[in-house]
Amino acid sequence: MEEHEVKTVLVMDQATFKNVTVDYEASYFFCELAGELYMDEQQMQDNDIRLKDAYRKKEGLLTSAQIGEIRAKYGISQSDLCLLLGWGGKTITRYESHQVQDKAHDIILKKINQDPEWFLSLLNGV
Repeated sequence: MEEHEVKTVLVMDQATFKNVTVDYEASYFFCELAGELYMDEQQMQDNDIRLKDAYRKKEGLLTSAQIGEIRAKYGISQSDLCLLLGWGGKTITRYESHQVQDKAHDIILKKINQDPEWFLSLLNGV
């Protein structure tokens, strides 16, 4: 039970999400003394996002980071984007942190990204 240094390692992992098997890079701590991999709470959350982003890529959906980049492109908050689109107040927060968006919402987010004039007309209409 002595204290010692551990390494953070990336390991190719595989999981099934929504009946789709995906490969993704997971972060673990590795203890050389015990020869074991383990995760802390933060790594569990990060690996959950990595898994879901791998699923999104495989299914042709925007990743959580891409959704954040769209908002940054327009300088708009998560809640303001939800308000403009008539979505629940935490929808974008969930999509950027832990929940996979449905295809209908993904199409709208892609439209916002690809058609700035259309989105700016929404902004000006409010």
